[in-house]
Amino acid sequence: MFLLAFPTSFFFGAVYTEGLFFLLLILTLYFLKKKKYLLVVVFAFLTATTRIVGVFLIIPIFFHWFSSFPRKRESKRSWIPASAGMTPGMTLCLLAPILGLLTYCFYLWQTTGDPFFFFSSQPAFGANRSTHLISFLQVYWRYFKIFFTANYDFKYFVAIIEFSFFSFVLIILVLDLFKNFKLKIKNFDLIGLNLFSLANIILPTLTGTFLSIPRFSLMSLSVFIYLAHIKNVFIKYLILIIFLTLHVLLLGYFTQGYFVS
Repeated sequence: MFLLAFPTSFFFGAVYTEGLFFLLLILTLYFLKKKKYLLVVVFAFLTATTRIVGVFLIIPIFFHWFSSFPRKRESKRSWIPASAGMTPGMTLCLLAPILGLLTYCFYLWQTTGDPFFFFSSQPAFGANRSTHLISFLQVYWRYFKIFFTANYDFKYFVAIIEFSFFSFVLIILVLDLFKNFKLKIKNFDLIGLNLFSLANIILPTLTGTFLSIPRFSLMSLSVFIYLAHIKNVFIKYLILIIFLTLHVLLLGYFTQGYFVS
């Protein structure tokens, strides 16, 4: 319900990569949970060719492998595996996202002459995108300057939306990460998914902007899992009402041709 009500979930039905990427991402995680590793290889490969962030599927796959071994009962560090070994199937699973990205880089090299065209072309999108890596803390500073110096127009509204979405998702993911590490019995599948979710929103900010973060946040699945685990029903309904209100507002602008994410 939180995912469907999320203010930008209408992009699943738009002509964007969100629907396809979400499908491949969920299929990868589903078959990983079912331990059907051949299908994991196929869908992890396709996920990484659909969007660059798919390469970070190596994180939840690694933590799934890590969690599949028995723990030392006598050790105080009960999260340490008692034994470990890399099977051929799991090796292929870990390599699949990397091979997917390399395949896309090869395609770009053949068609544009630049295997990293997905990065070098960023300035062409405008919005002060950069080919120099910029930390999200610097991006925060840029947005603060926008809030104090820019004109109060629709772009100003979009800047507030981008800033708010990134801050909200980042705070939730940090809280979720601390929550998972505090548990006596660690759920490494959830930790791996959390780190993937963090990488999903941090990577786009390295170009120097929060542009499209409201849309990219849809793939930070740990956010929705965390919200679903909130025990206070009033807070849950309040978040859902806020989500639905923003959803209607942003969808209204989007259908009229305005850029909202």
